[in-house]
Amino acid sequence: MPMTPSPHSAPPHDGVAPPYGWRTHRTRKQRYYTPTEVARHCDRKDCWISLHGAVLDVTQLIQKHQGNNADRINPILAAAGTDVSHWFTSNTLELKGIEANDGKDNATSPPQLALLDAEKKPTDTEAPWWKRDEFRID
Repeated sequence: MPMTPSPHSAPPHDGVAPPYGWRTHRTRKQRYYTPTEVARHCDRKDCWISLHGAVLDVTQLIQKHQGNNADRINPILAAAGTDVSHWFTSNTLELKGIEANDGKDNATSPPQLALLDAEKKPTDTEAPWWKRDEFRID
């Protein structure tokens, strides 16, 4: 069964720079999570997702947005306990969306995901929620 590495380790080197947010050095022994372990955390009170080798605990994000913004967290809840790498590009961890070169909607990510950060000001330099270390687990 494939293993998902800890988010604080670099992904396997394939000649491409690690995605934004990946740590390229380790300070402790690497921890792996199996898909079965991630799948155990599959509801709004305990929600994990895996993303390009990282495991994120998004429980606090869900709790923060469960009131007026509940529709924004529905895609995450539907995917709780699973891998959502297909929502993001592998090299920059950006949401997949409309391709500028052809104008076609090639989205594989739910558009609500970006809205979870909609309250940020244009001058904010904080990374989007899926790139923040606060959600990554060891």
